[in-house]
Amino acid sequence: MILLIIFLLILSVCLLSFFNYKISKVLLFPVLVGLTFILFFKYGQGVDYFNYLYAIKDSANSIDNFLSGFGYINRFEIGFSVINYILLYYINLNVSEIISVYSVIIFVLFILSINKYSKNVAISFIFFFSFYFFIYNFSAIRQGLALSILMYFVFPYFIKKSYIKFIIGILLLSTIHTSSLILISLLFLHKINLNNNNIGKYVIICIPLGIFVIPLIITYMGNFIAGVNSYVTNYQIDFVSLGVRLIMFLIIYFFSLSNKRFLGENDNILIKIYYISFLMYILLLTNSLISSRLTIYFRVFEFIVLSNLIVLSVKRKQKTIIVSIFLIISLNTIMYFKSVNTEITLGEYKNVNVFNFPIILDESEIYQYRDSNIDLENL
Repeated sequence: MILLIIFLLILSVCLLSFFNYKISKVLLFPVLVGLTFILFFKYGQGVDYFNYLYAIKDSANSIDNFLSGFGYINRFEIGFSVINYILLYYINLNVSEIISVYSVIIFVLFILSINKYSKNVAISFIFFFSFYFFIYNFSAIRQGLALSILMYFVFPYFIKKSYIKFIIGILLLSTIHTSSLILISLLFLHKINLNNNNIGKYVIICIPLGIFVIPLIITYMGNFIAGVNSYVTNYQIDFVSLGVRLIMFLIIYFFSLSNKRFLGENDNILIKIYYISFLMYILLLTNSLISSRLTIYFRVFEFIVLSNLIVLSVKRKQKTIIVSIFLIISLNTIMYFKSVNTEITLGEYKNVNVFNFPIILDESEIYQYRDSNIDLENL
């Protein structure tokens, strides 16, 4: 229930920002502080929470075994493992505390990134909260860490055209989550003449490739590359995901089209990267697992792009404020409940619905809401 109240508070502050931006920023701050405390003290929440307890312990142990001369056997990235080793063996945090630290770092870096790129932090944050908060602060922590570091520390090098530093940053990110290596392709993809005038043409080209050609290529690669093989599944289109992505694409397309003469250089860079993410999504349309792993590195700026376009539109034409408010309320309400429902369903919560979703702060309460066979005392 508390998260629903927080969602409504953020939404209210967001709407207030249209009329008094300074006050909205002041009111948003205590909400951000409150969410930071929730992320640090929550326990057992997140679809992969209990898997991460093992992942952190196992990866840290692999480094300890290596340093003790027992060889190196590790299924996790080296950077992630070394960080866990330091936190577990030198700072003496337990695994649940390490998850809390990661969650807070991810959240803070996302907030700092919003402050860096956004023209209205309240609008950007409501989209972040509804679309990404539950995924990357509750569940996909390792990729969330890579994404948040990308946005705040690494991507500025790309904007400044410091490509060597950008590549070094990507290589470091890959030691946390290997999938971040896909970002190297941005050095080539950003040279494509991709804009509002020709994006439709590229979409039409990518649709048959995504449905008929790419699945064959992935299956073929899976026969030779073990890492790819684990992602080869029964190919099918997730029409709910497709609907959400298509709606967001059309909104961003029409907003950017109507404001194209007023967009700055950085605006155009972020919009182009977003268009690249949509084309990648179409190419990987039949494999949602690979798509979610890879396209997010380009899509992560979506909530910044959309909020900046909304701000620009309202400044130019006050009458667009009604449309903007409608979009903000409808999109975020739908995505908030969808995100919570996904957390409940995949996390296998008991006696919980989207309206009374709990924040669990006491370890003893976790078994009231989730089934777990993990021996927590030995972690």
